[in-house]
Amino acid sequence: AVVAGLQVPTEHAATAAPVGADAAADARADQLVQQHRADIRGSDADAYQVYRSIVDSNGKAHVRYTRTYRGLRVSGGDFVVHTDPAGGYAGVSVGLTTPLSLGTMAKVTAEDAAKTAVANYGGTVTSVGTPELFVDASRATARRAWETVVHGWAPDGQTPSRLHVITD
Repeated sequence: AVVAGLQVPTEHAATAAPVGADAAADARADQLVQQHRADIRGSDADAYQVYRSIVDSNGKAHVRYTRTYRGLRVSGGDFVVHTDPAGGYAGVSVGLTTPLSLGTMAKVTAEDAAKTAVANYGGTVTSVGTPELFVDASRATARRAWETVVHGWAPDGQTPSRLHVITD
């Protein structure tokens, strides 16, 4: 089943690179992640990577992490560790309600995911990316899914676009 699809004109698509505002804030947040694993809904199968950090003018820090689960990217599993001006724990912002616990074997093949992606593209297809297996944790129950990116032209034949199709 197609779970979600978003068509974005190519000229508006953006990618963000990891940005560290303060190495000391990142290091302190790494310690807090280990001390407060229950708060971030962490499991032994998770790994975390600093994605971006911000230190406010008052010294409060906010360090955003991405998460992988058994080596798979987790969409909806990111979290932010907040510290007070002295570097003390001030809480987390996290979307997960429980730690992840699911298998990583897909029931749908990558080939079928690619076919589904092409079938859901409304314009002229110029290329289809390789489907990526990931964990979709954007809803109450996490599940394995494929993300396939289809490039082409929108139905008007003039607008370049790409469609991200999520298939489970």
